[in-house]
Amino acid sequence: MKNYFGSTIALICIGMMWVGTTNADTLVGTYFSADDTNTSVVATGGTPASGGWATSASTIGGDAGYNHSLVPDVLVTTVSNLTPGDEYDVAIVYSNLSFFATNIAAGLTPTSLIDAPIDNDNVVDGALTDITVSTGDAYDFNFGRQTVDANGDLNVFVDDSAGNNQSSFFFGYHGITFQLVEAVPEPNSMALIGLIGGVGLIRRRR
Repeated sequence: MKNYFGSTIALICIGMMWVGTTNADTLVGTYFSADDTNTSVVATGGTPASGGWATSASTIGGDAGYNHSLVPDVLVTTVSNLTPGDEYDVAIVYSNLSFFATNIAAGLTPTSLIDAPIDNDNVVDGALTDITVSTGDAYDFNFGRQTVDANGDLNVFVDDSAGNNQSSFFFGYHGITFQLVEAVPEPNSMALIGLIGGVGLIRRRR
């Protein structure tokens, strides 16, 4: 019983640490590439190009990302055909050259964007090692947990970071990762599981 309780607490702590941080060098969850079929300008519904975004010189798996201009419009990338009400841990995937400090911001709504913590001089997390980038390195940034809407859509919003005045030709926003959040047993359910386990131990001792 004691070991079970300790293991449960450890798993919960690990899960809490994942949200709001960069991941440890490898992608977590399903990778979803951003392109003109699933990514658009929030304000107009138009293509990224109409909102000041260009095609990045860097590619991941052969797919080009979006390079931002000095003042681009906020984009939304949508994953469709999911189950309404399900929750997913979400992250953005982007590339950059080591000598540029071009940052990106992402969020669960277009007005609550969070700057990705990478300035290339003090990288919070190392570059991803399990995907191939044509030029530079790729990074991911987990910024929260999103709920699938009533239409079955999972939306992630992206822009350049606040006050960022650099425009790197080799910078690229490439897509997102999303991982389903498994339901955590309620305290009463956990107590019941513990009780059943305790009964089992007593029977074995007899």
